[in-house]
Amino acid sequence: MPSRPKNVKDLIKKAKGGCAESAFELYMHFNVGTRGVKQNDAEAGSWLEKAAQLGHVTARAICGDTRDDWGQCPENIKALMFKATKQDCGASAWELAQHYELGTGGVGKSNATGEYWLSKSYELKHIPAQLAVAKNDYRAGLDMSRPTSERTNDSQAFISEIFADVAERGDANGEFWLGAVYLHGYGVERDEAKYIELCRSAAEKGDPEAQYWYGKAYHRGIDECLQADWVKHEYWVAKSAGGGYAAAVKELKKMRKVKTEVLDLIVSITGLSLSSEARVAFVFGSPPEHRAVNEFHHVALCFLHGLCGLEKNIRLAKDILKVALFRMEKGSDDVRRDVTEDAITEVKALLKQLRRCSGCGKYAYWTCKLCRGVRYCSRKCQKWHWKHGDGEPHKVHCPRVVTTISESLLGN
Repeated sequence: MPSRPKNVKDLIKKAKGGCAESAFELYMHFNVGTRGVKQNDAEAGSWLEKAAQLGHVTARAICGDTRDDWGQCPENIKALMFKATKQDCGASAWELAQHYELGTGGVGKSNATGEYWLSKSYELKHIPAQLAVAKNDYRAGLDMSRPTSERTNDSQAFISEIFADVAERGDANGEFWLGAVYLHGYGVERDEAKYIELCRSAAEKGDPEAQYWYGKAYHRGIDECLQADWVKHEYWVAKSAGGGYAAAVKELKKMRKVKTEVLDLIVSITGLSLSSEARVAFVFGSPPEHRAVNEFHHVALCFLHGLCGLEKNIRLAKDILKVALFRMEKGSDDVRRDVTEDAITEVKALLKQLRRCSGCGKYAYWTCKLCRGVRYCSRKCQKWHWKHGDGEPHKVHCPRVVTTISESLLGN
């Protein structure tokens, strides 16, 4: 008899002493060739028969013994085993795997038995089982500490095919994970555009994991695939948090804290009067339609257009845009790393536009005397804009208060 690892010898000793669980565990090891033993169908069958004789419920079910009394086995477990073995029900096998993995449903925790029912459910192409197996192998394949032989292209392609199969059958989480293999080039050619397409589709179908990572993609954007967008980042993270995804709950709290801090900073340095209702609407309200590069750009646009509970204040919006631009160009390394040249150009263009006459669009020097926000090239344009405006008279939304950030603070 070939030499065997100590842990296997211990199991053999326990099994011969009457331990059904040890006999079944030996069956699992010899069936697939784990724990340092070679795959051996004959020996696996011998230990399976031994486990069944000792009363191991799963071993008896595998052997087709469902006719007599199963002792203390709960009725719900008996019913699930009957469906899994006699009716090829993958969902029942999956439920059994969960019970034995967690020790619920009236059975004790058993890794070997849980693994068996997981493999049974997988063979029956039950989607949760397929995803569980593929995800585990996928993560193991990304573990660079593992031997290269365990991270072969063939195994990667096989895992990718599992995700593709699940995605084709309409499962949103499978669709997201198929996108992940395209993002990392795992068994397929790397394709960021394909990742975004699949991630978006899964997110729109309501998968919390996909919603979180699709939102994270908006944090910095992906070259030629997705523009950075603070608003959409928050929108999808909030969707994911609503679905109970733990990482999203944590991320959403962080984003709302940042929004609160930005608003408090603006209030402290400008003396702006802001109601508690406006604060709540800005921090917790529904996201607007605009695209914002970062939190300062976002709050500036809210003041510019009177959104998210904030009253329209063009002068303050201009100053906050200047702060946003300064942070983009001269802020910390972390801030500048998240910003593209296109984003900087976009903010500069908006500031330039706000220097033009609100009446005719020409470059203007004079401003409204009440708010110092909008500009005019002539008294004629000012009168027209005050009474008529471009769809909304300025006299309706003029705050009649000059709210500014001092020049000494704009560059800090």
